[in-house]
Amino acid sequence: MNQYDHHVVRSLLCLIFAGVCLSGQNPVPGLLKEAESLQAQGRYAEAVGAYNSALREQPKLYEALIGKGLALVKLGKGMEALEVCNEAVNERQEAPSFACRAESYEKIGTSQTTMSEWHQAAISDWQAVARLAPENRRAPLSLSTLYWAKGQKLEAIDALKKYLAGDPKDVALRMKLSSWLQQTGQHNEALAVLNEVLRLEPGHNEALRRRTEYYMSQGERGKALEDMKQLLHDVPEDAPGFFKRGELLASSGNYQAAWKDVRKAASLTKSTDEQKQWKELGRQYLLAWLTSERDDAKRVQMLDGLDAQAKSEYGPYLAEIRYISLRRTGRDDAALKVVDEALTHGKGNADMFLFAADRVSHAGDPRRVIAFARKGLQLATEKDGDAKRDLNYLMGAAYMQLNSFPEANTALRAAAAYPGQMGSRANLFLLLGYANYMMRRGQDALMFYTEALRIAGPHQAQVTKNIAAVKAEFQLQ
Repeated sequence: MNQYDHHVVRSLLCLIFAGVCLSGQNPVPGLLKEAESLQAQGRYAEAVGAYNSALREQPKLYEALIGKGLALVKLGKGMEALEVCNEAVNERQEAPSFACRAESYEKIGTSQTTMSEWHQAAISDWQAVARLAPENRRAPLSLSTLYWAKGQKLEAIDALKKYLAGDPKDVALRMKLSSWLQQTGQHNEALAVLNEVLRLEPGHNEALRRRTEYYMSQGERGKALEDMKQLLHDVPEDAPGFFKRGELLASSGNYQAAWKDVRKAASLTKSTDEQKQWKELGRQYLLAWLTSERDDAKRVQMLDGLDAQAKSEYGPYLAEIRYISLRRTGRDDAALKVVDEALTHGKGNADMFLFAADRVSHAGDPRRVIAFARKGLQLATEKDGDAKRDLNYLMGAAYMQLNSFPEANTALRAAAAYPGQMGSRANLFLLLGYANYMMRRGQDALMFYTEALRIAGPHQAQVTKNIAAVKAEFQLQ
């Protein structure tokens, strides 16, 4: 087919498919325009088809090669794109062709698990773009990412700064720059960038959060608290924010406010582990606040002023401090009530329950004495030897009142294992002698009565009679 026949066929096709077409009209500009339009719409596969049509009309058309290469990149076809972009580079060693090939290298490189030669090739081409077209905006941005991935952090920061110099309002990339500066130890510069972000977008949550962390690291608690106040006002459901502010407040000694913030954080978080940890920390802050008050009467007022939920949630843990404060202010009846409540939730210490057991022992209520003594023994530690001795003594004496002699014998023997004694030690052995007598253990009864007589207490005459009675009844010498 000669040139004339070719134009005739093309004209006929135009008439059939387009309706109008003048013989000899060049279709390439229309095809390029169509391809660019499709590419702008994200219809990359169709754009490739349009570029192919243009290239059939005019092979090695530079603009079509560039467009097709970039469309293939968008389709994830890095190797195909590289082949097309290499053709463009061979045609013209200009910024667009190097950019096209750099995009291809990057796309191929993303499939690698580590930094590869593809990334290095992309860096070389983007450097060429930056050299040939200093006004190109994509080059420094791509270079910053590639440099950072390669570990060339200072070069990455310089490239990103260069990009941002031409874009005074890009908040997201300024946040990235601030992060990179922070990671490379350039804290003051990072702060300056955060300040710039907050000037562009006042109340930017992440910028406020990072600036707070910076102020905290520098010990500038006042500035940190100001930022946290604004942050939590804008994001009232920010659990980590409340937790961090709680820590900050605690570090400055404001345990009351710290407890409230950490408690709030625990109520907001969806994490079970965080909730558990933060509740425990909140309890510690609450106790720190209460114990910081030296006046026991005021401390009782502080405890009484807690809201119902706090009393319910932390009440068991506050039993000990409430008990101590009430005892010191002479409110023993109220202190006993606290210990009585502690029987249910099981919090407190051995001394609390010893106090309660001793107090109710004088009221003639042996069963309550036993209950308090048992709980006290459960909570006693290795350092509570005296408390263990006295709790066992009170429990044994209470069992004696109930004529439960085996249980009394066990408790009183445990009390005897410790030196010293609540009241008279001679009385302890007198009770042990009687318990064993009632259990028909004559030899043991005689042993304990003899020990009571040796100590010589106020019941010496009675003990002498008891010894004679045991010897006669059990025929002992």
